[in-house]
Amino acid sequence: MNLDDSIEKWLPGVIQGNGYDGNQITIRQILNHTSGIAEYSRSKEFDLMDTKKSYAAEELVKKGISLPPDFAPGKGWSYSNTGYVLLGILIEKVTGNSYAEEIENRIIEPIELSDTFLPGNSTVIPGTKHPRGYIQLDGASEPKDVTYYNPSMGQSAGEMISTADDLNKFFSYLLGGKLLKDQQLKQMLSTVPTGIEGIDGFGLGIYETKLPNGISIWGHTGGIPGFDTFAGGTHGGSHTLAVSLNSMGKVKSSDLFKNILLAEFSK
Repeated sequence: MNLDDSIEKWLPGVIQGNGYDGNQITIRQILNHTSGIAEYSRSKEFDLMDTKKSYAAEELVKKGISLPPDFAPGKGWSYSNTGYVLLGILIEKVTGNSYAEEIENRIIEPIELSDTFLPGNSTVIPGTKHPRGYIQLDGASEPKDVTYYNPSMGQSAGEMISTADDLNKFFSYLLGGKLLKDQQLKQMLSTVPTGIEGIDGFGLGIYETKLPNGISIWGHTGGIPGFDTFAGGTHGGSHTLAVSLNSMGKVKSSDLFKNILLAEFSK
């Protein structure tokens, strides 16, 4: 498999119709969010606050492509969880294993991420090191506890539970060249412009933030109701940081992450 293969080559007929042509969309474009595939969470049929519902990967992809493309492939940038759910389906097609099995076999077990899990559609959180998540609903007098959330709503775009310690360890290994071959890491860090403040270039599953002091941080945010996270580090992996916040404050998490990055990486 080549990153510049079309998605149609490996998953024929899956991305077709409603303005989509899988022959024109490459795996690389899906990885760096230039595919134009619409975000499934924008579908009116998707209820982010239904914390118990289970979703199949194919169902989420169908919700995404029920919406028109954001742009022609390679002609823009827009974050698409739909694309990453599609990549999970692709992993299973190519390897014969689920994406969860491949992540466990290639990453979690080899570098011993002892508090990182891919729970599927289970709302059970293994271990004792994980915080609780809360949101404030309009008109409610008390915050709603959304800790036990069915993570299948993210599938391979975000169905994972981890800790700050494990995230720091992961980025130390990844950016330190201990998970990928040199050429693979080089491709991963090859970016496209996004037009988004704070994201100075998006690579293959990771983005660059350039700080005013000239330091580049490579990482990624993650968020579901109740939780917002940023994790990343410097090229080479010698300095990493993972931050988790609840998502019910009046201050935007992105602003807090920016201030924390400036403080941590000015040392």
